[in-house]
Amino acid sequence: MSFSADCEGPPRGPYDCNFDLNGVALTDDLGDPGSGSYFSDCASAATAMANGQAGVNDVDCCFTGHHSPDAGSSNELCYCVSEQSLSAQGFANCSAAASFAHGDVVSLCPKYLQPLTTYSSSPWPP
Repeated sequence: MSFSADCEGPPRGPYDCNFDLNGVALTDDLGDPGSGSYFSDCASAATAMANGQAGVNDVDCCFTGHHSPDAGSSNELCYCVSEQSLSAQGFANCSAAASFAHGDVVSLCPKYLQPLTTYSSSPWPP
């Protein structure tokens, strides 16, 4: 797995940072989509990532779920959330959230498992 950050801002900060895992933007599926991550400098963003924060915590808990309670539904989704969001939504732990969603706890959602691949426009076969 490869975590990365893209930070923008004026020369002396603050910096607004977005975080990726294997080239996919990290998002807390239960968190506030409008909340940003601001840091005074790049070293602070790197330290937060190393400490399991700053986007890295958005994959504390990953679980599948269904649009309907029917476990056989083909509408299975996968969510990754921080422990903070679980608690804020009233869930005691990841298993409780998965049970509520009629799903299972997973190590990571599929969208984060493979790095994005760039495909060339050359014809196949080469």
